[in-house]
Amino acid sequence: MITEKDKLEVEKIKKFIEISSMKEDKEFGLIHNYDMWNWISLLEKMVSNLEKAPFSYKKQDNCYTVECSECGWWGSGELLDGGGQIADTGDYSDTYCPVCGNIDVYEK
Repeated sequence: MITEKDKLEVEKIKKFIEISSMKEDKEFGLIHNYDMWNWISLLEKMVSNLEKAPFSYKKQDNCYTVECSECGWWGSGELLDGGGQIADTGDYSDTYCPVCGNIDVYEK
């Protein structure tokens, strides 16, 4: 479980990474270390996943349990991303795993 205090600490870590990712180079000037930007993105994804975790294991009324074939996440179908209506066609987009984005999720 993640608390608001934990989220504030993550924001501090992200700021530290952001500041650390910039360094001066005599020839090229300011250079960004893009690996560190990936770390920031990973931290945001981890916080998002931790926020969803307590709800993953609860059986929701009128909902089914699903499992991702890619990362192994399982939980309520209510937590899947996507599935929205496509324009005015009446069709709906595929749902996908809220952890890895894989569209191969199956009812468990």
